[in-house]
Amino acid sequence: ASPFTAQILLTVPADFLSFEYRRPNAGGSFDVSLYSGSTLVYDAPGLLSWDPVTDINWKTFAYNGGQTFDKVLIWGGDKSMTDNYTFNTVPIPSAFWLLGSGLFFMICRRKN
Repeated sequence: ASPFTAQILLTVPADFLSFEYRRPNAGGSFDVSLYSGSTLVYDAPGLLSWDPVTDINWKTFAYNGGQTFDKVLIWGGDKSMTDNYTFNTVPIPSAFWLLGSGLFFMICRRKN
């Protein structure tokens, strides 16, 4: 078996991520990187590590760093597992809402 790379692309930015991870029967680590566009926002190389003897349960990774991201990259060893992903997405003002507000302002201004 070989290591894996996972890439998650979000359609809207998020400011929170959590997931569970483990690698049964062997020690190892995960690397997690978060990007906003092509800009690296958070990097945790080898931060998520565990020992199969003492860490028999799933562990949880959580990022709540305050910066938004729209791409998640995860690297892990063979036989690694992740599950239960949670994101907190940040709403972006709709272009329609902005256009509608501008038109409303112009109509009100024209009547005066």
